[in-house]
This record gives sequence, C-alpha cells and structure tokens, in this order.
Amino acid sequence: MQEDIQALLANSSFFGKYKLDTTEKGFLGRGSFSVVRRCERIEDGAMFAVKIVSQRFATQAQREARILEMVKGHVNIVRLVDVHSDPLHFYLVMELLMGQELLARLRKLEKFTEAEAADIMRQLVSAVGFLHSKRIVHRDLKPENILFESEDCNARLRLVDFGFARLLPACVEQQLKTPCFTLQYAAPEVLDLGDTLPEYNEQCDLWSLGVILFTMLSGQVPFHARSKTESATEIMHRIRKAEFSFEGDAWRAVSLEAKQLINGLLTVDPKKRLSMQELSRHAWLHSSASLETPLQTPNVLPSFAGETFNETLQAFLTANRDGFHLMEVDAAPLMKRRGLKRQSAEKEANDKASKRVAAFETVPEENSTSSTHRPTQLGMMTPDVMMNYRIPPAGTIRDTRGSDSS
Repeated sequence: MQEDIQALLANSSFFGKYKLDTTEKGFLGRGSFSVVRRCERIEDGAMFAVKIVSQRFATQAQREARILEMVKGHVNIVRLVDVHSDPLHFYLVMELLMGQELLARLRKLEKFTEAEAADIMRQLVSAVGFLHSKRIVHRDLKPENILFESEDCNARLRLVDFGFARLLPACVEQQLKTPCFTLQYAAPEVLDLGDTLPEYNEQCDLWSLGVILFTMLSGQVPFHARSKTESATEIMHRIRKAEFSFEGDAWRAVSLEAKQLINGLLTVDPKKRLSMQELSRHAWLHSSASLETPLQTPNVLPSFAGETFNETLQAFLTANRDGFHLMEVDAAPLMKRRGLKRQSAEKEANDKASKRVAAFETVPEENSTSSTHRPTQLGMMTPDVMMNYRIPPAGTIRDTRGSDSS
C-alpha cells in the first residue's frame, strides 16, 4: 500500500511543481477533511499556502476553487494561485499570509481607535460587497477568517476560507437553505431550531459584519455563553431576538454613530436589516477619521476571549443533551429529493476513495462519518479549533470544517 501511494504521489502534478513543508513550522491549519500547509514552488522558491483536500470531498473543493477564481483580483480577498488534483487529493494553492487573524492582531495593540476600526470595516465591506456583486454569499464571516497580509501596521486584510461560500440561486424567489454557521456570528434566519430548513440570502453576511464590528469596538462578542451551564439553544434564542446591549465600560468611548450602525446590522428581520448598499454609504465608515479616543478592545480581549469561548464551547459540548442540533444535510427533505438518484453511485465511489486516502499523513480522516453522510456544522467547534482561534499561528489560512450542497 505504501509503495502504491508513493507511486501516485510521484506522478502528482502538484508534487512536480511544489515542495510540501511537512515540518511543524509548515503546518498552518486543519479541518475535518483537509489540512493547510506551507509549500515552496520549485522553480523559483516562492512560498505559498496549500489547502489539501481528500478526493472524497473533491466536489466541495472544486466549488471553492471556482468561487475563488470568480473573485480574483480584489485586494481584500485571498488570492488563489494554482489548482492541482491527483488520485488522492485536491490542492488549492493560495498566497501565504504572514499576518495574524483579526482578534489576535487587535490583542497585541497598545492603542486601538474607532478610526482604525472603521478602516478595517471599510476593507471588509469592500470585500463582502464584491462577493455580493458576483451573487456570492460567504456564510462564515468571523474574525478567524480575516487575516492580514503581514505584521506591518499598515498591512491590508484578506478575507479567507470560502468552504461555505455559495452562489445565490438564479431565481430571485429562491434562497439558500442549508444551515452553515459559527454560532456567535450566525444570523437569526440561518439558525435551525426545528424540523424545517431555514431560508436566507446574502443578508446573513450583513449580520455577521455587525457582530464583527461589535467585537472590534468592545472586545466582546454580543452572543455568547453567559455561563458554563448555558446551552447552545439559549444562545440561539438570544440571537433570534437580537438580545444584546451597549452597557459596560467598554462602550463609553464608542460613538453614537457606531452604535447606530451596529443596531442597523443586528436587525432580526433581514428585510429591515441594512443592505450592503446602505452599509457602504453609512456616514460612520467615511467620517470616523477624527474619532481617536482609545477603545478598550486590546485590554478586554485577552480576558474576555478565554472565559466566554470556554463557556460557549461548553454550550456546544452539551448541545445534544439539551436538544440543540443541526440537521444533517443529507437528512433534510430537500437533500433527500436531490440525493436519492446518486446515493448508490456516490457510496461506491467514496468507498474506493476512502481506501486510497487512508495512509496519507496530511489529510486526517479520523473524524469522518459514513461515506454517504456529510458532516454537520456542529463539528466545526471542537476544543482544538477553539484553541487555534484564541492563539492562532502566524501565516494561517483557516479551514472551515465540512461542507454542504446548497
């Protein structure tokens, strides 16, 4: 088996062009069915990040590659450099980002102002607005998917991880249905609290931008576990009611205009929520240059992140006990109708792929389920992911666990 795998890799187009860094330093991130590592282009020594995906999930990787091709050229979106495929894996070669993720960067600052927050927000709005102009919804906007190109104080940000990104249906009346999210940043309409799938559109990204802005300005997440005993269901109910406040010392230095913007983004009804056009024209984004009063964010983040993330993680770990669940994608009525015809063929193909993949070190399969099931999004929030979120390594391109079909 080992000789067969080595023979397959020897004929791989990726390994013919790149040298994979298999050292500890070369490891950048991991998902359930992929890893991200540094790699070196053999012809000129240029360094990149490569996302390596098992062929069992090549369809999802190909979709991500197509979306990254569609958004090439925007200065605030990670750049796709190359795509390769061999019998074992699918390879997405991307620019290597040497800066940290958003909250880790803010945590290190001695001073952070609204003017600086507005600059970050303008870049985010530009990136997400560009996606929406292409009818693409990111669906997983959060601080760990916002990286900086370098450690330089003037470094530009990059939006990364398009594993959950989808094209909006061509018909205006149709909406996305599959619930994909990270709980603290999820829009109310995306949450699945019953037996029917939610319906939502690009407005879910606007809500997530509101949560990110709230966190930047205060160092706190508006929706999180308030105690170690609070369940994910309780957090979801607070999200669906937009139960948050601007109370506390951290908000005393924040302008009224910034709070009004957050209120407009964290509006439960997506039809009443600020649109991308309204957000891009909002006065706070363009007139906050004079707001140089230091925020408490760098001081609040270190203590707040540890406590609240541990408590939110506990809510996830006890979620099934308390009745919270995310519907399995293949168990949903919509997916059942789509999947019946191809289920048998997929099972045979995936079984073969599973045997091919088993021995390759860089793609962990230990969390995979039955070959006919795709992972629930609950699996995203495991203890190692939470720790990576809180203390991210430099040069990371994050990977969202799992994928889905709508």
